[in-house]
Amino acid sequence: LDYQAKGPIYATASSYNQLINACGFCATPVRIENFLIADCISAVTGWDFTIAVGLRAGRRIQTLRQAFNLREGLHPATWCLPQRISEPPVTGPLAGRAIDFGALRQSFYVAMGWDAKSGWPSEITLQELGLNLDRL
Repeated sequence: LDYQAKGPIYATASSYNQLINACGFCATPVRIENFLIADCISAVTGWDFTIAVGLRAGRRIQTLRQAFNLREGLHPATWCLPQRISEPPVTGPLAGRAIDFGALRQSFYVAMGWDAKSGWPSEITLQELGLNLDRL
């Protein structure tokens, strides 16, 4: 239940999923250990493509989506999970233990370079990703 440690893991997974979606691949059979997406992209495009480049692209996509949603009025304070998933499980290793989804979200936001409370991408993050949201 180390929420701070999970943020970077979720941020990387989110970036990877955005890359998979942007390539038009089905995410169901895609696994990091057996699907070399960077090699596939290199083979198809002829680019010297690495997974680091792909994860940056995925992070950029996720950050643009986040900024768009915020601009359209979808703020983190209004996002909530269904009651059933918010309740502690009754069986398994976490039986009776509630998961603090707010803490997980904050950790994810920090790992993505977004404000922990509002979800807005920081100016540093925007610069790192080469994004100019004035046009958004």
